[in-house]
Amino acid sequence: MVAYVQSKGWTTFDEMQADRKALKGKCDELEASRSTMNDRMAYLEKLLDYHAQYEPYQKVNAEYWKLKKAEDKNGKPLGFFKKSQAEEYKRKHQTELNTYKIHRDVLKDMIKEPDKKINPKAWQKELDGLREKYQKTERPLSEATLNLAKMEVLSHNKRDLERMLQNERGQKEHEINRTRRKDHNMISRNLE
Repeated sequence: MVAYVQSKGWTTFDEMQADRKALKGKCDELEASRSTMNDRMAYLEKLLDYHAQYEPYQKVNAEYWKLKKAEDKNGKPLGFFKKSQAEEYKRKHQTELNTYKIHRDVLKDMIKEPDKKINPKAWQKELDGLREKYQKTERPLSEATLNLAKMEVLSHNKRDLERMLQNERGQKEHEINRTRRKDHNMISRNLE
């Protein structure tokens, strides 16, 4: 601990307490920042997880609209019994198309941003950036926590030393008083 105190350049406990207060503020700031990042990462992970469930239905819907647009552009097949490919695809995949709409609505309700856009690439990019930033705060927070613990040990040792010195003073005073009483009793007996 002596080397630690010397490395910090402290000469009084007040200097240590001032550093401790500043370090505690930094530590609280880092923890608050990490908590905010944690919340945002959990939100993005939840969106990405739900998007993974939504994606297969989105592909079915995209294929339907691709067929529909091609038919609208080229014209529908002629003949009473000829069904369009889009309508046939829709009939075969009606369950998936309905599920797509449900998942899309749920996913849009989950999105907190005002534009409500489903943008998994942007979510993943933000999540990766947050993870990197979160990881960069790991070391400074660990060092701050370690330094705070060392300062707490020093404060505890100081309080313990003060208590021991107080006990020694009390013991010495008690010894002096006992010796005085003993001397006083001897003098009183000798005078009698």
